[in-house]
Amino acid sequence: MVEAEVEAVVEAEVESIAEIKAEAESVAGAEASAEAGAPKLKPHHVKKEINGKVEAFDVVPFDLVRYSDYEKEYFDSFNTALDEFFGKKALEQVEDEKQAVKKEKTLGVYERRLLQQEEAIVKFEKDIEKSNALAEAIYANYQTIEELFSVLNGARAKGYSWDEIRSILKQAKKTLPSAQKIVNIDAKTATIQVDLDGLKANLDIRKTVPQNAQEYYEKVKKLSKKKEGAIRAIENTKKAMEKKPAKAAKGGRRVLARRKKHWFDRFRWFVSSDGFLVVGGRDADTNEDIFKKYMEKRDIVFHTQTPGAPLTVIKTGGKEVPETTLQETAQFAVSYSSLWKAGHFSGDCYWIKSEQVTKTPESGEYLKKGAFVIRGERNYFKDVPLGIAVGLELKGETRVIGGPASAVKKHGDYILEAVPGKFNQNDISKKIYRIYADELNDPRFVKQIASPDQVAMMVPPGESDLKKQKPEKKAEKVRSETEVEAGFESEVESEAEFEAEFEAEVKGETEAEFEAEIGVEAEGETEGETEGETECENECGDEGENEDELEGETEGETEVETEAGNNSREADV
Repeated sequence: MVEAEVEAVVEAEVESIAEIKAEAESVAGAEASAEAGAPKLKPHHVKKEINGKVEAFDVVPFDLVRYSDYEKEYFDSFNTALDEFFGKKALEQVEDEKQAVKKEKTLGVYERRLLQQEEAIVKFEKDIEKSNALAEAIYANYQTIEELFSVLNGARAKGYSWDEIRSILKQAKKTLPSAQKIVNIDAKTATIQVDLDGLKANLDIRKTVPQNAQEYYEKVKKLSKKKEGAIRAIENTKKAMEKKPAKAAKGGRRVLARRKKHWFDRFRWFVSSDGFLVVGGRDADTNEDIFKKYMEKRDIVFHTQTPGAPLTVIKTGGKEVPETTLQETAQFAVSYSSLWKAGHFSGDCYWIKSEQVTKTPESGEYLKKGAFVIRGERNYFKDVPLGIAVGLELKGETRVIGGPASAVKKHGDYILEAVPGKFNQNDISKKIYRIYADELNDPRFVKQIASPDQVAMMVPPGESDLKKQKPEKKAEKVRSETEVEAGFESEVESEAEFEAEFEAEVKGETEAEFEAEIGVEAEGETEGETEGETECENECGDEGENEDELEGETEGETEVETEAGNNSREADV
């Protein structure tokens, strides 16, 4: 009995082992079969003729039937094939970029500008063609678009949300042909993007089909005007290129003329027609410096009736000051005051002796930085016209000068007059710089003595405009190159050093000029022109803040008048 049971157990175990072996053999056979059927790794590049040259256009790990007729280049590993394929393309791209930069550097200022303008025209032509095609495609699909608008507007009228409409359209694409043309829906603007014979058009469902087409026709009109402006800009650039280039230095070397440094450079200043130096503060700090360090008892001080003006001082040197200089200084004081920023064309000011200006307030009063007390009689100038000039002085010193027009005409060789207008301080400074660069046909030399930030030091804060677009020239012969070299320190710049500095500025300036000529407003400008304020504004000082501070001091001024009598007044300078 026991023996029989043992034999039964043994037989069962034997059968189980046999089944396991059979199953294992079956799995092994399946794996072998699968391995035999799998493609063998043969990483390679697939090549074909591209622009007359056989080049690789794809990389694959094994042979594919669709590439059976193409030329191939095999590699030991797929990683090597990938590195060779993508690495080579990246290197070619870098090399192309280097060549483009090199070509750009070899171009002159006008050649670079001309290239930018020609590229802009090509872009305008493409955009015009595209907008025309979209407008025509809208009319060609008139019935389909009208059906779409009807469905969408009907759904919105019934209270369906845009998400619900999207879901319905997704299902309707199988049965509604017009729904298949919808690419995207913008719920915020109630517009849809549709595919019209391969062209993607943005349509406003609140407008009719003709109104949507008209939107694209309007774009064509605007682009055509820009194109015309670009063509005019090209003509102007070509005319500038035809001018004979001025010699900047001897022997083909570039000379950077350095003018002498003066103590008054950091202030506003000008030299009157009679030869008197006049200085004015740029902000509260420089007003304080003039008062404490440079104002002498024999000097004459100017200030405007309104707050927010520079402390203006005529350095008399003990000499009698002619009426001409007094008139010029009066114009200087009102032009560089808050009156210019406010858009006024005339203002009142007065002059006093330097001993009438003090920092000592009445008892119980307090003076902020930039505020002074003026006591005694004042000599008034009424309705003084606002206006300044920015000129280039090429005799005596090579420098940009600014101030009343009569004084600048006396000392300058090229003169541009400015009045309150519509261009901010940065834009008008760049405009003046470009006009002088074109006039002298030597941007490099002009940049040395009258770069935009140097010009901005001579321009009042606020908005300005030029009386004429062409500078007035003196009848006398402009200083020769030899005289310039003899009179001042000179330093030779290497081509690479100058290009690095000049190229960055030219790029921004030519683009800004070009946009102005074709009627395009610079975005985010001027861009702040560049993140709020440009470099030249920062160097000019924070005059806006100073003016706010001075306006806030007028209350103290009234109190001083009340307590001290009519001959004592706090002047906010």
